[in-house]
Amino acid sequence: MLHRLWREEETLKEKVMEETREYHEACQLVNYRRMLKEQRRSLEAIVRQRESEQSDSLSLWRNFQVNYAKVSDAAAAASKLLPVQHESMPDETAVLACLDACSAWMDKLMASEAPAMDGVSRLK
Repeated sequence: MLHRLWREEETLKEKVMEETREYHEACQLVNYRRMLKEQRRSLEAIVRQRESEQSDSLSLWRNFQVNYAKVSDAAAAASKLLPVQHESMPDETAVLACLDACSAWMDKLMASEAPAMDGVSRLK
């Protein structure tokens, strides 16, 4: 009788130890999953931030290209007026003032978008 009770007690102890081990493993898995979810969220945030930075840089680059094209076209149109001066007699000072204004605007544009250009060149 004592032997049977002893074996029953040992069996119960083994079951308790096995359940305790399983419980600890389950806790470790829960903690591991929680850690993986946190890492995934932080990585997704980093990816979203980088994507927005890249799209912002590309948007700035496109805006710069559009503005550069506008200034370049205006300067080209103004410079085309100079050779025909003797035919239509445009005001030379007005044409030169237009060229100066285009040049000043271009300098201002280049200075204001220099940080963006640095970012775009780093992306490329």
